[in-house]
Amino acid sequence: MYRSYHYGPSGWVIFFYIVFIIALIVVQWKLAKKFQEYAEEKGHTEHLKAIFWLCFFFPGIFYILVAAMPDRNAKAREEALAKKMDEMITAQKEAQEKFRNANLAGGAPVSDDDFTLPTL
Repeated sequence: MYRSYHYGPSGWVIFFYIVFIIALIVVQWKLAKKFQEYAEEKGHTEHLKAIFWLCFFFPGIFYILVAAMPDRNAKAREEALAKKMDEMITAQKEAQEKFRNANLAGGAPVSDDDFTLPTL
């Protein structure tokens, strides 16, 4: 009696393919969401849904494009840092002046090595 063989994938193989595809979709969804957040952190808030869907359907090129987007919030951060540095330098100069005046009044020698800027 002739017996035919079934060469197609078994039920378990099909099940694992489906699980694998679902896992890929979930990972791709999370990555696209993360790159949408990166674009939002860079100040690009006008097309967030489009950025998400483009990163989801065309991952490689749009991940690179999101990473290369200019940072629109950089100027505000630089201004805040400059203001903080100015405050620190002013406070250090005032402290140095008080120290010099105290040393000059007491007759102790003053050295510039005693004056250092605080660390951030």
